[in-house]
Amino acid sequence: MPGEAVFVDFFGKKASTTTGIARVALHTDAAVVPGYAVWDEPSRKYRLRFEPPIELTRTGDTERDVLENTQKFTKVIEEIVRKYPEQWVWVHGRWNTRPQGEPEIYDFFVRLMMRRTAGISRSDRRAAGRRRRGPK
Repeated sequence: MPGEAVFVDFFGKKASTTTGIARVALHTDAAVVPGYAVWDEPSRKYRLRFEPPIELTRTGDTERDVLENTQKFTKVIEEIVRKYPEQWVWVHGRWNTRPQGEPEIYDFFVRLMMRRTAGISRSDRRAAGRRRRGPK
């Protein structure tokens, strides 16, 4: 199978993005319906929101269709983040993988911290915090 990810535009920067949703949708004719949760402060609850299904591009060129549809899906995510920027949380370096020849985006310290915390379980982080603070 061709590459699992392609580079598409996300907030003006190329981001390595999985092609899985596009490949499944193109293969099965499944609808791609963007859905997300938004915190509603007055009700103190999350509200589910759904956008209209995304119309798939079908040119007959599978790899082109995968790329174009992945870009469409990513554009919808970007629009949602722009609508609710205070609620966007991304727990890894979204632009960590760069196209060949492009400079790194994150500085050394940020990359180091991402690597150090990537393989640490929540219980290990709690234990490390207890060691730093000492016993209760």
